[in-house]
Amino acid sequence: MYGVVDIGSNTIRLVIYRYEDGKLTRMLNKKYTAGLAGYVNKDNELTKAGIQVAIDSLNDIKLLLESIRLEQLFVFATASLRNIINTEEAVQAITEATGYSIRVLTGEEEAMFDYYGILLDNPKPDGLAVDIGGGSTELIFFHNHKIVHAQSLPIGSLNLYREYIGDLLPRPGETKAIRKEVRKRLKKISLPDDIDLSTAYWVGGSGRAVSKLLRAKYGVPDESRTYEKEYLDKLVEKYGKSREKFADLILRSAPERIHTVVPGMYVMEEILTYYDTKEIVSVQNSVREGYLWTQLKELGVII
Repeated sequence: MYGVVDIGSNTIRLVIYRYEDGKLTRMLNKKYTAGLAGYVNKDNELTKAGIQVAIDSLNDIKLLLESIRLEQLFVFATASLRNIINTEEAVQAITEATGYSIRVLTGEEEAMFDYYGILLDNPKPDGLAVDIGGGSTELIFFHNHKIVHAQSLPIGSLNLYREYIGDLLPRPGETKAIRKEVRKRLKKISLPDDIDLSTAYWVGGSGRAVSKLLRAKYGVPDESRTYEKEYLDKLVEKYGKSREKFADLILRSAPERIHTVVPGMYVMEEILTYYDTKEIVSVQNSVREGYLWTQLKELGVII
């Protein structure tokens, strides 16, 4: 068995896999809601308190793994340690306290590993993959099963919440500001004309949380992973009509993301509207699976 620790801006997650017969099977999935993006100060430094939160979570993981025999453990970080100015200091402090060597992925690497994870779900030849994390959003545009452009935007559900939202749930002016920020960044992306972007694949915690809302609101079967984009539009419209009722929906479906699911939902809807996407597919695999698959190939485990 192999383990991956993903140090994200919102959560730190340990996932253990068994590799057998050419497939990765999840055996354990343990999540720590660390909220590291909330510990970044006005100088864009991860504070000592934030570093300690990361250390405490990783030491909990270390205790857990004492009873589990792994062939190898891979530890990486995304925007949580990438988008701060004291990356080297934070990584060194965490490594010294936990013994874990941490690879900080660039935005391009994160997007690439996201796509490798999506490939395990057999996507269409053309499309768009969207991974909205706590501190960044990865966009991967692919044509004929090849990446033609990968972009990491320094906006995520948690840092948008911190920057734009004054209450638990955003007000109309705040959602408008989020939309404006997303669209401003999308306008800077240049793409070939021949990519079919009618299908988007959403990856990660924000995508899963919005999927839960869609299933709860519209009775979509749990096993269904494909949605018409119009359902997302309706969900956004419902939020605009009643924040209170929507809060009840979140508390029933994704309570752990009460403060981040709405910013993530607006980012997703703005991206898919901008590219005139009609269909959304929620995929199970993500950067973790893509990263692990790549490492196992480098080790010769996967031929």
